[in-house]
Amino acid sequence: MALAALAIIALAVTYLARPAIVHADDNLPWGGNGSDNLPCANGAHWVLAPAFNVDSATLVVDGVKYTMTQNGEGSWAADSEGAVTADSKVSVDFTGDGDERNHLQLSHCLSGTPEEELFPLALTKVDQNDDPIGGVKFTLTGVTDNSFEASDETGADGTLTFSDLAAGDYTLTETAPENCTGIDPIGLTIDDKGAVSFTGAHEGATIDADGNLVVENSCPESGQQGATPTPMQSPKQSPKHSPEGGVQAATPMASTPNTAFDASAATSDGTLLAGVLLIVSLATLAALNVRTARRRR
Repeated sequence: MALAALAIIALAVTYLARPAIVHADDNLPWGGNGSDNLPCANGAHWVLAPAFNVDSATLVVDGVKYTMTQNGEGSWAADSEGAVTADSKVSVDFTGDGDERNHLQLSHCLSGTPEEELFPLALTKVDQNDDPIGGVKFTLTGVTDNSFEASDETGADGTLTFSDLAAGDYTLTETAPENCTGIDPIGLTIDDKGAVSFTGAHEGATIDADGNLVVENSCPESGQQGATPTPMQSPKQSPKHSPEGGVQAATPMASTPNTAFDASAATSDGTLLAGVLLIVSLATLAALNVRTARRRR
């Protein structure tokens, strides 16, 4: 009986001494160990310890991966960059059999001032047919930093890029091209990853699949721009009196060429005309004299 009891105790001790095995090549979420150090503004030092049956480990902080290095045989460690808060999503991807006693811990926050990350804002200007429009001026002003202002014009391909933009809120204003309808100023937000979103009404503006801004204007179709044609004037009309003394509806006056005799064009200083008149007068006088002489006979 005593021997049987000893055998059972020996088996129990042997079982308890065995490390529990978890799924191989798994992901271990951060359970909050070391969270009393939060928030960390400039990054954090992370430790996976103990690290039983782990062949390699990769730290993942808010979607960014960092390769962990082994410290002896008891732990793995890595530093993450950027801010870490209680809302950060942290885990470890590892290879190996693993062990239920393994856990991830935030050891301490890193010191120093992080370098501000800057981002570009790409923009494409098109008409209602998605054809690019060049030479259009856009102005970007800061809302978070109201001292910031930058202006640029679209190139022949309709694109421009505002560079070195800090995360924050901005207002985009367009100087509409001639004969086109421009957009109203729109609000934009650039987050700490460089993603762009609208902060209010944005009629005429969209964000494409690549995260770039597309601004569309309504412009005349090709060939319709230019000076407005002058309308043709109707012929002048004059009223016409009816036999009863009333006024009939006006009828258009036909245009006739000017055929009046221009005496000055046919004579030189009127000399020819005067000569003709003199000859006619003399001929008339002679005819009268002849008639008078005949009557006396």
